Amino acid sequence: MKRPFFAFLLFSFLLYGILLSGIPISKVEERIEKIGRLKFKGSIEFQHLSGSSFREYLRNYFDKTYPFGKSEKETRFLHLMGFLKSDRSVNKLRRRVIENNAGGLYDEKSGKLMIISDHMDSDPVYQLILVHELRHALQDQHYNISHLLGNRSDFDDKKLAVLAALEGDAMLLMTQYAEKYTPFPVSPELSLSGYNSDALLSFSPIKFSHNLDDLPPVIKHHLTMPYIYGLKFVFTVFKKGKWKSVNNILKDPPVSSEQILHPEKYLKRELPADSEPVHKPEGYELYHSGTIGEYLLNILLMEKNNYKDVASGWGGDTFKLYKKENSYVLIWKSVWDKEEFCERFYTDFRLFTESAFGISYKSGNIKGNPFVAGRNEGQYLFIRKFGKTMFYMKTNNRKEMNDFINGGYYD
Repeated sequence: MKRPFFAFLLFSFLLYGILLSGIPISKVEERIEKIGRLKFKGSIEFQHLSGSSFREYLRNYFDKTYPFGKSEKETRFLHLMGFLKSDRSVNKLRRRVIENNAGGLYDEKSGKLMIISDHMDSDPVYQLILVHELRHALQDQHYNISHLLGNRSDFDDKKLAVLAALEGDAMLLMTQYAEKYTPFPVSPELSLSGYNSDALLSFSPIKFSHNLDDLPPVIKHHLTMPYIYGLKFVFTVFKKGKWKSVNNILKDPPVSSEQILHPEKYLKRELPADSEPVHKPEGYELYHSGTIGEYLLNILLMEKNNYKDVASGWGGDTFKLYKKENSYVLIWKSVWDKEEFCERFYTDFRLFTESAFGISYKSGNIKGNPFVAGRNEGQYLFIRKFGKTMFYMKTNNRKEMNDFINGGYYD
């Protein structure tokens, strides 16, 4: 789904006492231009909706832009990889959260900015949401949001990186707007110091943190990452070159979550390494493919909701999920900056798969190539690490696993 840009109310703790009611839109736009050093190329079409109408619009938007077939592929992959304990629809999980908590959006497809009007005159939170969404409209006029996002999977690492750049930009402008034009200023630097995701969410006056805690971690952190880590990333760029540098980000957007988590790698333009697995199981069709990336690998191996950068040193990865009738083959290849990083991740990943899938691995060796493999309840798993590279395969077809191992398709 080419996700529109929802100004989630989980950040409303930043917004106390912001815009006074009655300020004309033209004045708000003028202030946005002044702060962000970027001018509107044309007028923005607004559509004010009641809360119920807005939620109905979101339901229709999700059904149209994120249909069941596309959602099913992502759900299947996330379940097989171990991100999800069940095959509950990713679409339904995310749509429920967004419907209940989004206050406005800029739709890059129609060029319209939609805002809930029920409390527009009385609730200052909604007025700053307008600032956030106007910045997205401005981004679209200058950089073409649809082009930046492309047609990638929602959970693809490159798309997540672009979303983080877009949302971090809008978050930074929003906090600077609050700091400059409200009696209760909030410094972006203060907001980010001692950052902790759950601590931020606990400030939400609408109990959004409770809604998020009901979600699988991959859904929760995928939703919040562009806003929180995006803000940290953009603010790092801002400190080096102010808004001139920020406005150049979308001319050359980040290509990985690694660049978001480690802005110095973006500034050095450190690109992901080639990680394309060459094996294609005979008779199977490619069902889904993409890149997991450093951030989601951290989420995969996270213990007790304790986020750590266990995938630091990530160099690149590619997964391919093949399907034939009721059989599937998942192949994932990852490369790392150093052998020690690969070894560390391999150890953690092996422990994770043992726990998640009830696997007891046994060591093997084919033509001098050591590996571990295991099975449980119709699942066959294989991991091989050598140098800075790691291969992982999972299938429900024993013959395909044997062919993969004996054929040496992992060198």
